[in-house]
Amino acid sequence: MILVTIILFWQNLVYEKTTTNSFTNNNFLKNWRFSVIKLIDINFNVFSDTPEGKDPDSHSPTLRMYHKILWSKQLPNGVKFDLDLNTPRLLHHKSEFGEFFLSSDQIGNTYTNIKKMSHIVEQVPINEIEYFSSIRATIAGHVVFPAKKIDNKMTINGARGINHKIQDRFDLTLECIRRFYLKENSP
Repeated sequence: MILVTIILFWQNLVYEKTTTNSFTNNNFLKNWRFSVIKLIDINFNVFSDTPEGKDPDSHSPTLRMYHKILWSKQLPNGVKFDLDLNTPRLLHHKSEFGEFFLSSDQIGNTYTNIKKMSHIVEQVPINEIEYFSSIRATIAGHVVFPAKKIDNKMTINGARGINHKIQDRFDLTLECIRRFYLKENSP
């Protein structure tokens, strides 16, 4: 069902673009937010269309399409930020404002496989861990990050995964981003 909706959405976009040479008169896009809700199955498990042993962030076609739908939009300055799926495992945008590569990653961690966290994890009922894990496996458990290294420095996502002060915690990642923009020290 979701695939049919996505195909119809893109077919309508292509038809409107070729017949009017503009998206401004497209009634289908006027209700964009409603259309997006119909396009994204918030309960879809992104591991279900990922090859066994692979990471959905790089290998789930549905997750990549959902990110494309969610993050392609008109920016406040009027520029259309359209993402394409032409770069394997990444989302891509190129315009007069630059070229951007984005990658997907899960934003939650159960820490069930981290030995030094076991004394904390053991206090959480298994059904709550399983419920949290089921949410992590959907679009709700994923976000996009800039994927291009600058000056050969690690990306934000890479640093959050291996920096011992962050330990893959999304709350600390957001704090690091906030501090960066305030020009404060950060791990």
